[in-house]
Amino acid sequence: MWVRLFLPGVIWIGLMILIFITPIQQAENALDLPVPGRSVIHGFLFWGFVHIWLSALKKQWKFDKIKRNALWVVLVSTLIAIFVSELFIYGQGDKRSSLVWNLVFDLTGTALGILTFSLLYRPHD
Repeated sequence: MWVRLFLPGVIWIGLMILIFITPIQQAENALDLPVPGRSVIHGFLFWGFVHIWLSALKKQWKFDKIKRNALWVVLVSTLIAIFVSELFIYGQGDKRSSLVWNLVFDLTGTALGILTFSLLYRPHD
């Protein structure tokens, strides 16, 4: 049971860490817009993070308190992950405005993760 619920989330976190610590030489814009491509990837990563972990915490059966507070647990974890990811990037010497774009896409991905989870797992009438 644990493997089925939590292994995808653990693997996703591992991929996020790998991408966050990977240095890039030059930030390239996505689709000829002033948005760095890495920021778009951040949005996708945080969308997946929120969606996977909300699913895992809402489906576990042993701890009803975690199940009821899954949204808050995931939101706090997401804010910590956003802070850590930006520290990694800042530590690599990227002090440009891409950090602002990263933050925008991190929060957008978080909101989309909550939205897609609530749409896919809403109670049926």
